[in-house]
Amino acid sequence: MYRKFVLAAVGALCLLCAGGAPAAKYKDVMFLDSVRNGLCAWFEGKNDDARALFTRLVKDNAKNPVPYHALAILLMDTEKNYSDAARLRGIHQTLAAEGRQAYRDVIPTLKKYAESGCVQAQYMWGTALLWGLGGQFDPVGALLQLRRASDGGYPPAQRELGVMHELGRGVQKQPSEAARLYRLASDSGDALARKSLGTLLLFGKGVPKDIPQAVALFESSAAEGYPDAMMTLAELYREGTGVEKDTDKALAWYVKAFNAGSSEAATNLAWLYETGTDLPKDMKKAVSWYKKAAEQGNHAAQLRLGAFYYEGHHVKKDPAEAFRLFSLSAKQGNINAWYNLGWLYKTGNGVKKDLKKSKDWFERAAMAGSDRGYFALGVAYVNGEGTDVDLEEAYYWFMLAKLTGNPDAQRGLDFIDKKMKDDAKARAAKRAQEKFDRELKHQNDEERENQ
Repeated sequence: MYRKFVLAAVGALCLLCAGGAPAAKYKDVMFLDSVRNGLCAWFEGKNDDARALFTRLVKDNAKNPVPYHALAILLMDTEKNYSDAARLRGIHQTLAAEGRQAYRDVIPTLKKYAESGCVQAQYMWGTALLWGLGGQFDPVGALLQLRRASDGGYPPAQRELGVMHELGRGVQKQPSEAARLYRLASDSGDALARKSLGTLLLFGKGVPKDIPQAVALFESSAAEGYPDAMMTLAELYREGTGVEKDTDKALAWYVKAFNAGSSEAATNLAWLYETGTDLPKDMKKAVSWYKKAAEQGNHAAQLRLGAFYYEGHHVKKDPAEAFRLFSLSAKQGNINAWYNLGWLYKTGNGVKKDLKKSKDWFERAAMAGSDRGYFALGVAYVNGEGTDVDLEEAYYWFMLAKLTGNPDAQRGLDFIDKKMKDDAKARAAKRAQEKFDRELKHQNDEERENQ
């Protein structure tokens, strides 16, 4: 019987920034009919009818991301309502991450209208293919649809194509082409494209560097109510980039951005108050802004606030509330939240102890490259927590943790070193080194692409 290896050193959390089935089925069918009817009305130019249908579905807190996506586009197209659109896009992002098959039932509708030349349908179908929604990731198909919509003069499609060329997503990376597309959309009144073009000018990517022109574009975009442009202006005034450093103006732009729908602005303000960076340190204000951001669905704020509740720092200790917040953050793909959920399930703090779920969450974090996840998974294999005891597998994860700089990894290796045969250790170490080298190469390749 192996002595238990205690995971004491990682106790601190990651702080970074049958009867009813027929009725339920009938309800699902009615919902999908409403979504399709809304799409048809929109694509046929009956914007008021479409907006009314999508608004009702959203008001009922639908778990399907499609109406949120459609309503966000519709509000930006017809009303330049970027505040509500930003909120809806955030909800869409969360729901789409949970269920990437959600678009499957509306693809035939999107396809029908896209093939008849409707630019809105082409744009929506193209983005669904680009993001892998509906169960199909098809960058070539996405490019085709977005180009058709772009050629039809639809600014959101021009902007999305610009993003693809700027990031090299599905096409060759070409910032100059991104700038051309952003300018087309910007000239047609797209505030989002104006901000994107300003960013290229700010850094001289694909176009000659022109900070005054970049600032002018940010101000124009912000004047139309686009929260991301307000956020950028806040950062510029805080750092004194392209404008004279002015903390009061930075604070005002952060607040404007939050009121316009930017949860990131609230998270940034919370961090500034927490750390005393450019603003007087004030934990009461920091917690207040973290709460506002968390309520708007910001995963980083949910993680940080969850850590406060777990530890009882600046708020009354409440592990159950920490678990709730970590769960919300985890749904949006926050790797540190995945690790934290593993820890709570391991300790039974804030949730019923479940070593199988703990191991699964640690594994998810580890597969995403978390050194804490590597180490915790190694402990699980040493102790047989949620899995069978497997020292070679434990050695593999501890070695990966060591290679990625985890401070506790050597302790894990030392603990099982004398319990293993040399050939088993060699196999595990070789596997770990190969994986580490692959990940390092991938990271270096990405950095080169982004330069």
